[in-house]
Amino acid sequence: MKHPRSSAVSPFLLLAPVGVLLAGALPPVASADTFFWTVPEAEWGAWHDPANWRLENAEGEPAGRIPGPTDRFFSEQTFRFDLGGKVGEIGSWSIGSWSRRNLYLRNGELDVAGHWPIHGGLIEIGDGATLRFLPGAFFMPGASDAATRRVRVLKHGILDLSGADVSLFNASISIDAGGLAKLGACSWKSSWRAMNPLENHGLLSLPRGLAFDDGNQGGVSLVLHPGSRTTIGGDLAGSGKGAVVNVRIEGGFIDITGDSAWRIAHGIVQTNATVEINVQKDIVADLSALEWCPGTRLVKYGLGLLALGESRPEFLDERNP
Repeated sequence: MKHPRSSAVSPFLLLAPVGVLLAGALPPVASADTFFWTVPEAEWGAWHDPANWRLENAEGEPAGRIPGPTDRFFSEQTFRFDLGGKVGEIGSWSIGSWSRRNLYLRNGELDVAGHWPIHGGLIEIGDGATLRFLPGAFFMPGASDAATRRVRVLKHGILDLSGADVSLFNASISIDAGGLAKLGACSWKSSWRAMNPLENHGLLSLPRGLAFDDGNQGGVSLVLHPGSRTTIGGDLAGSGKGAVVNVRIEGGFIDITGDSAWRIAHGIVQTNATVEINVQKDIVADLSALEWCPGTRLVKYGLGLLALGESRPEFLDERNP
């Protein structure tokens, strides 16, 4: 790799031709290399150790540096990245649609600046790890066959897709108790006919809701479990031309922070489930599409308006101040 020269100008350079001076004044071009991981599949390796990386066509020699935000990473093995409490960066990532391999992260943050296309296995974000897709990045987890691929956020793990474009391709996302998924400004797409499960046992942030663009297929099945907390600030809605959103509520706390209409294909609150819903002041939450099974209990907080349909919970407890 060529290193940028010092910006200091020697007096002798004043005699150089003008074209040489202008060329030397240009900023260095950022590297865009393709990296390969060298650590065996069964072992954890340090992301920030240059000895664990080699460059494409480098005949197995160490890369001498670690990947940066303009670089590309490609391989078809299982990876176990220990980020050493630091932040790692990568540009684009390609693991191959048929690899059926897994990715494990722990102890630090990995930022993805570019494209992360079809992944064929499990992505597990472990204790103390964050997988963050920067604004404008593209994430398409899943596989092009009938088997669902998984993204799992463990306790104290974070998945941050706040500014990313997301295309679910026969994939599932699950958040364990104590895990956090921030799916803020996602542009949701579904390019497969399957329903993609989104299961929350922990903390899930949907500040813009969950709505699909027109022309998509399949959709999302949102499942909220007891003990979970879900923030929703927009509509839950299918595209109207193929993609749908289904909701199953087994319990948990739902915080409605923005006007939210649930234009869903199917929504159910399971038998004997207790659901707490906070609707913030001046907010309208239209949950009339939900079916409340026998024994269900709704605890409603906040000064906002909560609209229910013909189906009602068996027990309603309003705790407005």
